[in-house]
Amino acid sequence: MDAFETETGTLDALLGIVCEDIGPDGHCVLSMPLDGRHRNLMGAAHGGSIFTLADNAFGRGCRAAGLLCVTAQASISYLRPGLAGPLRAEARPVKLGRSLAVYDVQVFDGGGALIARAAVTGHVQERFDTGEHV
Repeated sequence: MDAFETETGTLDALLGIVCEDIGPDGHCVLSMPLDGRHRNLMGAAHGGSIFTLADNAFGRGCRAAGLLCVTAQASISYLRPGLAGPLRAEARPVKLGRSLAVYDVQVFDGGGALIARAAVTGHVQERFDTGEHV
């Protein structure tokens, strides 16, 4: 499967998450519309939707860097409400190690305002370049 594709029947597909940019250095940019599926009762982007977008950007970034990772720890700070879509997550690796991958993920609303920031640590399950299972 191409890194830009969203597999049918996945949570990504259900939420309308699209890959905008990705690279072998592990960076990844995803976007997601902001409609009724993604909003809380106050009309803003639901924290779970924002977190899902950030976590997916981390996971796809790891795959682009040749790592199969599972999230071991994640912390997110919600900075302001997301009121306009689409939302955009930009994931950048801080460290791509032998057994851990650490990422900084920023989430922006449709107006470009920073609405959340996540620190995600993943446990490396497999390295695609060597086939090594960690």
